Amino acid sequence: MSKARSVANKKVTATRRFTPRDWEKFVRRLVARSKKCDNTPREAEKILNEMGVSNVAGVLEYCSQNGGYCDCEILLNAAFSPPRNDDDLV
Repeated sequence: MSKARSVANKKVTATRRFTPRDWEKFVRRLVARSKKCDNTPREAEKILNEMGVSNVAGVLEYCSQNGGYCDCEILLNAAFSPPRNDDDLV
């Protein structure tokens, strides 16, 4: 894939809606990276940015509202309550 096409795809990814499939990918990546929790959602934020999610703050706020205040709590509490649609993300 050419570099220009790759950049164009990233732009599309950055503006698209956060889907249930994205939530599954996000949780899987967070499980894979979670080694030791530092009581912040630092890894979650990195993952969402790498995924090109445009509403990172909204996803993290949704996690927080569902008991996921840090990376480990996102996995223990919020991972089982995926957002139904973008309206769930503030």
